Amino acid sequence: AAWVAAEARREAEAEADALAAAEEEAAAAAAEKPSGWASVVRKAPAETGAPPSPKPPVAAPMTKQRSSGTSDEQVKGLLMRREQARFSREFDQADRLREQLAKL
Repeated sequence: AAWVAAEARREAEAEADALAAAEEEAAAAAAEKPSGWASVVRKAPAETGAPPSPKPPVAAPMTKQRSSGTSDEQVKGLLMRREQARFSREFDQADRLREQLAKL
């Protein structure tokens, strides 16, 4: 009867070891992949490790002077700054830039 108890103990220990290994694998997989809101938020290309996507060739930039005296490059610069502020979650700054763009 003692050998039966020892065999049952070995089987229980083997099941516990298998369960612990499966839990470790699941925890490692969960640590590699963000969950919840973090999985939805965009990341900048530098953070993702992915190479930046190649941009299509563009014709020579044409700068058109607006009636307010602002060129296309200045508008694009403001747009880029606003996008960066939004991405950084600096919404007050993004709102100020949006208002500035609306006045142009």
